[in-house]
Amino acid sequence: MGSIAVQFTWRHTHNENTVEKEHMHDAVEIVYYIRGEGIAIIGGKKYSYKAGTICYIPQGALHSEYHKTETEVLFFAFNISEDLIGNIETNILPDKDGTLLKKCMMIEEENTKRPPYYRTMISSLIEELLVLIIRIEKGDEREKNELPKIIEDTCAYIQLNSHLNLNAIDVAKRNGYSYDYFRHNFKKYSGVGLKEFITSVRKNKVIEYLINTDKNIKEIAEVCNFGGIQDLSKWFKQVSGISPSNYRRKYKHEDNRLHVKYTET
Repeated sequence: MGSIAVQFTWRHTHNENTVEKEHMHDAVEIVYYIRGEGIAIIGGKKYSYKAGTICYIPQGALHSEYHKTETEVLFFAFNISEDLIGNIETNILPDKDGTLLKKCMMIEEENTKRPPYYRTMISSLIEELLVLIIRIEKGDEREKNELPKIIEDTCAYIQLNSHLNLNAIDVAKRNGYSYDYFRHNFKKYSGVGLKEFITSVRKNKVIEYLINTDKNIKEIAEVCNFGGIQDLSKWFKQVSGISPSNYRRKYKHEDNRLHVKYTET
């Protein structure tokens, strides 16, 4: 872990329609706006703030504030001995679930009470806070760069586990997304719906056993994770329009009918 040394932590309430004159610190500064709204000017650029937002101000940046309403802030400045996580852009970001405020308050408490090893604790907390900030800041960029690869990996995962009764909602959660968000983007990048893809892959696995093996229907139901022959037969007829037994009789000796094969795991 790199060395982070806090210079000060401070909590202050600014009156309505007041201005914090332009100034700078020989340190990085983080300002959390607990309540209020107004304008922060950093490096000549204006940013709107409101309650539940956080601001990252680089070392040496000139900044000032106009407080449209009474504004309570919690802010602290610190020095970093090295670039721990890359460049963070100056911005005011939302703290949607209050996680950032909790971190800031823990930093304030450590610096106020100063228990044993408080400097080490503050250094760790600030590093965690910076990581959380950059995650919020780079969220859209992450989605743009990583989501297509995540979809690709998900397709491979579904194919390799086609013998399982995969649930589309669980597949979305496995990747850290809500079902609605993930299914929308899955179709966007793959061209097919998530449920439809899972059904297609599972259907092809059953067909592979029907055409390429001599396993009976009960054995196929077991290896493909169906409850029994009736469950498999009912499901297969719904998705294929024909029973497994009739499908086998019709296509088993017509090898050209089976175009898609997946590796059995």
